[in-house]
Amino acid sequence: MAESLVAPSPEHLDRLRETFRGDVITPGDDVYDDARRVWNAVFDRRPAVLVRPTGVEDVAAAVRFGRERDLEIAVRSGAHSAAGHSTTDGGLVIDLSGLRGVTVDPERRIARANGGALLGELDVAAQAHGLVCPVGVIGHTGVGGLTLGGGMGRLQRHFGLTIDNLRAVELVTADGRVVRASPESLDALVEHASTASSGTSFAVTVQGGAIGRVSDDAMAFTGRDARYGMSADTEWDDPALDETQRDWVRRAMAIVEPEAVTGRYVNEISESGPEETRAIYGDAKLARLAALKRAWDPDNVFRLNHNIMS
Repeated sequence: MAESLVAPSPEHLDRLRETFRGDVITPGDDVYDDARRVWNAVFDRRPAVLVRPTGVEDVAAAVRFGRERDLEIAVRSGAHSAAGHSTTDGGLVIDLSGLRGVTVDPERRIARANGGALLGELDVAAQAHGLVCPVGVIGHTGVGGLTLGGGMGRLQRHFGLTIDNLRAVELVTADGRVVRASPESLDALVEHASTASSGTSFAVTVQGGAIGRVSDDAMAFTGRDARYGMSADTEWDDPALDETQRDWVRRAMAIVEPEAVTGRYVNEISESGPEETRAIYGDAKLARLAALKRAWDPDNVFRLNHNIMS
């Protein structure tokens, strides 16, 4: 799929609006600057169009529209991607914020999170019934993105990762089809979808426990046999400090690099490229994911992620 440098024409956008029930936002609209803003302000990008689906049919229509126009597609729920994968320059943003909401079946102990649901919503809905799901530590993170990246958090040693508690998933494929995963196909679908999309501190978390009780081969998340998980984080407001702050993080992580095992927590990786992707998954899983990519997204429609090349 070629990179597009041409914005969709007014005629194309008019045709999209005829069938798309949600908002269609373009650079001339008053709400455009607020709509394009993401959590990581380093990525100050200007999409050609942003759409806010009201249901799964809208999501599928948006994917098909982007594919037909050869637009780079960014998908967001909480817009919390550390690597800026929630936005694009000159492409299409599918903003799932209109699909918030979580429902809980306390008898079956199962929660259903909509595509734009946030962690805070899941926490509140579960706690109303005396239940909990192990999730991340920032409430405005999207449930979907966190889960498909693994989902590390405070309760992981007791209850495992968020992905370990995923029962089923409904997703829109790269050709605009809606797929409901069955238990038999869940592993392949989830792994394919996972390629979809504080002051200065150095954090060390103890792993093991429930995380280690799941086989490292069970899913795309890699590194369950590591004794510790480490991250270096920094926050700043002045764009002039971008490179200084990033360099601090790189040097901090370089200190522990000699002791690192295969696998990185994909949701914490803020830089993108082939080497970063290889470090996240390791060679064996990267080969397996590449085969899934060929099967489900051979044209690399969903490439705004730590991209798996088929």
